[in-house]
Amino acid sequence: MNQNQAALFLDRDGVVIDHIPYLNDFKQVRLINNIGKLILEAKNLNMKVIVVTNQSGIGSGTISWDQYHEINNEIQKQLFNLSVSIDDFFVSPYSEKEVTSWSRLGFEDRKPNPGMILKAQRKYQIDLSQSALVGDSATDIMAGFNAKIRNLYFLTSEPIINDLKKSRALYEIKKIEEFKKINSNLIYQKVDNLSEVSLSK
Repeated sequence: MNQNQAALFLDRDGVVIDHIPYLNDFKQVRLINNIGKLILEAKNLNMKVIVVTNQSGIGSGTISWDQYHEINNEIQKQLFNLSVSIDDFFVSPYSEKEVTSWSRLGFEDRKPNPGMILKAQRKYQIDLSQSALVGDSATDIMAGFNAKIRNLYFLTSEPIINDLKKSRALYEIKKIEEFKKINSNLIYQKVDNLSEVSLSK
């Protein structure tokens, strides 16, 4: 296996597909604009494409494991139509609500903790210093920073620009900037569309 394997890490909801809180119906899966092109660029650069997603709905009982896998399968199906695919999915089902047996599992994986990224690193022998992460929340960027991923991108306004999305993006950016005050070496780039993410730098 390539010891210098780079990877593109993606948050799922809000980066790969439209963000619907506690999504549990695969029929609602809609790909984000240009996600197929971004994955294709990564594949052309021989990068692994890996999703790292917090899914507290599993721990709280809002989402079943079957529904989670159905959604991922639908994502792969739609990406297949674009001649691309995701190599692997990593998930943290951790939830503050102790409802199911899964509630307390995966705390070390839950972003902003880097657990999922580090598991992927070990599984695929990934060089995180040559990798990239795209997220739409402060916890995504923090997890990438904590894992020492080189290129971090914050997606601000997909799938559509509206007041609610802008307000959420501004809130997340504020949290990132507060985190940066403590971690001054944090470098990230804000992008309004996945087409602005460049993996060939």
